[in-house]
Amino acid sequence: MSDETNTGPIFGKRHVQYILLFTLKILAYSTRYNLSIAILAMTERTSSNPDIPYYDWPNSSVVLSSFFWGYVVLQIPAGALGMKFGAKNLLLLAMAANSTLALLTPLAAARLGAGGVIACRALQGLAQGVFFPLSSTLQAKWVPVEERARVGGLMFSGSTLGLVVTYSLTGCLCRSSWGWPSNFYLFGALGVAWSALYYCLGRDGPGSVGSITREERVYIERSLGVLDYSRNARIPWKAILTSLPVWTIFCTSLGNGWGSATVMSEMPTYFDKVLKFDINSNGLLSSLQYIANFLLTYVMGFSSDYLINKGYLSTINARRMFNSIGSFATGVLLLIFGYLPENTDRYVAVALLVASTGVHSAISSGYSINHYDLSPNFAGTIMGVMNEGEELLSIVTPLAVQYVVTDLSDRDQWRIIIVTGSAMYFVSGAIFAVFATADRQWWNDGVYNDLA
Repeated sequence: MSDETNTGPIFGKRHVQYILLFTLKILAYSTRYNLSIAILAMTERTSSNPDIPYYDWPNSSVVLSSFFWGYVVLQIPAGALGMKFGAKNLLLLAMAANSTLALLTPLAAARLGAGGVIACRALQGLAQGVFFPLSSTLQAKWVPVEERARVGGLMFSGSTLGLVVTYSLTGCLCRSSWGWPSNFYLFGALGVAWSALYYCLGRDGPGSVGSITREERVYIERSLGVLDYSRNARIPWKAILTSLPVWTIFCTSLGNGWGSATVMSEMPTYFDKVLKFDINSNGLLSSLQYIANFLLTYVMGFSSDYLINKGYLSTINARRMFNSIGSFATGVLLLIFGYLPENTDRYVAVALLVASTGVHSAISSGYSINHYDLSPNFAGTIMGVMNEGEELLSIVTPLAVQYVVTDLSDRDQWRIIIVTGSAMYFVSGAIFAVFATADRQWWNDGVYNDLA
């Protein structure tokens, strides 16, 4: 088999990096959204252990929002920092900090109250602000074009699996004799363990792995057309920030940020206050939607790669098609969910929410990986821009809920939030369908050395 077609070992060094980044996404979302369930137990008695404390916090939505205060700070500079200091090193430091803060959250709640938790969450957000841009930087150097959608789907599903794990375990832990603090101890300890593993196995690119086979390295680098990375490369900020394709991704991410924050952060409260599920059922039922999303992500990713590699669809038409499925179908289902009559069986509402979140997985083969098409060299920087838009609205959503939903059991007030989320999906899907491109941008070139 020639170098052009030999992909190297069945399980190569790139697959090790895929697994590490996949588990990073699981832990990132576990420590990001565990509070959405745990805060119910932190503010009312749920544990069988009378020694587990609970608090009277009227500003719960502010506590939920605080993570995103820090999260937006490093999104855009993360790509540049990763280029200068090494993506692996910064990712390792960020995960260690994030995990330590998770472990400290119960102590902060006991000693400093809601303000202490807000501080921990904001600092966790600051640490996690580099996760996705640096992951994109690493994926851009490890993932061949032929595997882009399926690996993008794998990474997307890591975030989804993190939600499944969180919503499944957190409710159970909160009701147990260990109480809600055990939730933070568990995910914090797992993050520390991941940091140790990544220190040993994580790598910045194929060129930094001495034991990689020549076949696998050539396959990756010839496929990508980008080779040895230069830490002294200058990011073309003006070109990136004035690029219509980048602004298209940014605007698409705005709509998805609002819609996703509505579902991920606020639906556990909706289940509890409107649909009247107890906290244990709440966590399990919330996880169902992400199990559907997790499974369908693989279907979407492999389907997209197959259609492109076989020549049935161009890359841009595949991106548009899958993004449209993920945006428009999700918007329709969420709209139906919001307008269900009050006497509808509550499990019908659950089924609709599960379906909407499941079909939303199609965006993992749409706008979510479009930045790799535009510029593999600066994928981390574009991801930072993309995430900035997504998370800015994730800050606003919980605050909007607190302002609009003054009675948490009022369906009409919740409907305003749900309809707004649906509209965001429609608008962002339309923007991507009209303006997106998969052409590699001119400013991508000229920052890597040729393979010797």
